[in-house]
Amino acid sequence: MADTNDQAPRIDGRALRSVRTRRTVIEAFLDLVNEGVEQPTSQQVAERSGVSPSTIFRLFEDLDGMYAEALAIQTERVADLIVPIPPQGAVGDRIHRQVRARRRLFEDVAPLLRFQSRLMPSSAGARANRERVNRYLRGQLATLFADELATAPDGTLEAIDALTSWEVWERLRTAQGLSAARAEAMVRTWVASALTRGR
Repeated sequence: MADTNDQAPRIDGRALRSVRTRRTVIEAFLDLVNEGVEQPTSQQVAERSGVSPSTIFRLFEDLDGMYAEALAIQTERVADLIVPIPPQGAVGDRIHRQVRARRRLFEDVAPLLRFQSRLMPSSAGARANRERVNRYLRGQLATLFADELATAPDGTLEAIDALTSWEVWERLRTAQGLSAARAEAMVRTWVASALTRGR
């Protein structure tokens, strides 16, 4: 009779190697995107990660699956940039800290967010990740400005959610060519105006 105890470590070892290889492949993909490669090919990812293209296709059912996992791992990488800000203190200080945090986040992950935007029409995983992140960021605003929003006009949360979004930041930085400092100042002014309307 075969000794199942002898087989288990080999199976676990293969599974562990597979997990590590998946992570290595995804980290290689993320590094390429963050370095400015707009659409990394499987060959480029393979060369960077040190595995064969066939290994990549064996690890992931399709590229969409790899992209979705990569986006989730990138969220882990920037977790320190999306730590909630305490909802106490002067509203001006909270606005300043929130908009500064968004600036740091968007500037840090801009290449991947641009990649994600190109991917969204054809990738359910990319759309799901964007929706998940947007819900989290919107929730941050709802908590941080709960006191102001309680007496603000209807639609104020939607307004500041839009004003502090990646889409607005990207337009200010690329289409309008503003510096990060100038874009931050403008968003800060808009958010303050939205939160103090009618007061």
